[in-house]
Amino acid sequence: MTWTSGTNLPNKTWVDLTWGNGRFVALASDGEISYSLDGIDWSNAVSTNETSGRQIAYGQGMFAVTTATTVIQYSEDGINWQSETGLPTDYEAIEFGNPARTGRFIAISDGTTTDAIDFRAGVRAKGRPSVSNEQVFEIRLAEPGSGYDSAPTVTVTDPNNVEDVLLNPRLGKGSLANPTYISRGSGYSEASAEINEEESNGEADIFQAVDTIAVKRLTERPADGSNVVFDSLPGQFFKLVTVISFVGDNDGSYTAFLRISPALSINDAPPDEDGVSIRIRYSQVRLTGHDFLDIGTGNFNNTNYPNDPNTQPNQDNETVDSDGGRVFFTSTDQDGNFRVGDLFSVEQSTGVASISADAFNLAGLQELTLGEVTLGGNSASIQEFSTDPFFTANSDNVVPTQRAVKAFIEAQIGGGGASLNVNSVTAGDIFIGGSQITAISGDPINIKANIVYRGSVLGIPLAYQYFLR
Repeated sequence: MTWTSGTNLPNKTWVDLTWGNGRFVALASDGEISYSLDGIDWSNAVSTNETSGRQIAYGQGMFAVTTATTVIQYSEDGINWQSETGLPTDYEAIEFGNPARTGRFIAISDGTTTDAIDFRAGVRAKGRPSVSNEQVFEIRLAEPGSGYDSAPTVTVTDPNNVEDVLLNPRLGKGSLANPTYISRGSGYSEASAEINEEESNGEADIFQAVDTIAVKRLTERPADGSNVVFDSLPGQFFKLVTVISFVGDNDGSYTAFLRISPALSINDAPPDEDGVSIRIRYSQVRLTGHDFLDIGTGNFNNTNYPNDPNTQPNQDNETVDSDGGRVFFTSTDQDGNFRVGDLFSVEQSTGVASISADAFNLAGLQELTLGEVTLGGNSASIQEFSTDPFFTANSDNVVPTQRAVKAFIEAQIGGGGASLNVNSVTAGDIFIGGSQITAISGDPINIKANIVYRGSVLGIPLAYQYFLR
């Protein structure tokens, strides 16, 4: 309806035009290529000196151009071009298709012919790592790539590397790249979209690299404490801590979220439709009040008995589980350290107690006193829960109770008896900062009440009074 003349487009015989990757790309008969992000302002691409051009096509992040020679040009961005040479003949018509989710270009030779060629030209995947606390915790793909026959190699270069980041590149068909916005609009505070589950043919590929695993088609409700084995991780046994949710009406159709121990890492995340076996029956041995004395120091001949052992004791050798079997024990060792399996231990020499259970309940507990609690490597150590409403300690080691926080806030702004000092205040459209009261929108401020001035009035009201006299 409304047209705008373009600028900087060379005076050429233009033979074809396409849109892709957020830009228009135009092809001239002499092989010259121009591109534009908005269809108005045009720039010349970096050509490969081809002297002819016939048609252009775009698909899965790649542009392709046929020429009057045995050359097909291709480009990821429509700016920098490469050539595929030595083709059987020259080609004219070209188009992109995605049969069986395998993207390919189809080109047909010039004139009356039965000669056609199909070829794949893939785009390199592009991602950006997210770093927090000197650790790579995710890689977001801006471009998922296309045309891969095998998983690409990902290399992370860090001169200060301490531990290698775990990466597991995988291939999948039907991945969506980030959308290209022709116009993002304006004035939106939020936006939402829904996918029709019945009509769509895709699925989300989300790693279950946590301690909570979603499963389906269960035949019955699994019992807590069972062994969990994934088909993709043969020989690795996980313990079922608890069943978080269990939904379904018939055997074989139940779905559930299972909390397992230990948690799955990125490299061990099971693929979609991976089989899982859950067994409550496993071999077990119980040792009650057992003494593990100097385990790992050696036998009678080489332990240097009755002198001090030449080899230090090794707790890992006290019990060894294999093939899903378990050893349940309460024990003490040569230093008097008390342990309940690997879940609870007390060092009697130092008085340090450790709990490493994935989940535990303190049912019926009336009171709990802790000398110090530390959560996380960079967190503060909490030594006290305070009821002081004045926050007099001003410490990173004290956590106030709910009532103390409420009393502190009321003392600052409640009852009108105290003042709250802030740099600025915004209430609705009214901004108060420094010595000025203004409206953010620039509209007039309406005061619907009588005003009593206890000081002088300056500015425009005073000028009006002088003018009226």
